[in-house]
Amino acid sequence: MSLLGVYVFVFSDTGFLERQNLQKKKYVLSEQIQKLQIINRDLELRIEQYERGDFDLSDILDSGFVPTNSLTVYLENAQLTSFRDSKEKIIDTGKPNLLDTESLRIVWIVFSVFVILAVFSRIYFKEDAGEEQ
Repeated sequence: MSLLGVYVFVFSDTGFLERQNLQKKKYVLSEQIQKLQIINRDLELRIEQYERGDFDLSDILDSGFVPTNSLTVYLENAQLTSFRDSKEKIIDTGKPNLLDTESLRIVWIVFSVFVILAVFSRIYFKEDAGEEQ
């Protein structure tokens, strides 16, 4: 009976391990939300700059404007990637668990089966030893 109790309070969907996993996910999501809020504030500031007419030279050059007396290079079939896009990606900072909850549940069930078999085999062997005497 205690094996079932441990399973219910530790390994079930409402158990301790599942709550720990949910806390970790909540923490990672809150960090991602904070990062998105920072990115959103930066974008709002950039929009305000554009509305005022403040254009950064790098933005002008990124848009394709070529100043006079400058050299241009044309690369045919070149695939360009933006450095700015790769810099703003959100990276998942969640630490992976050593074993996931599903694996631990299976291990616990197998362990419980072995314990139950051990208990029944002891009872069976005690009865056999009593009959032989």
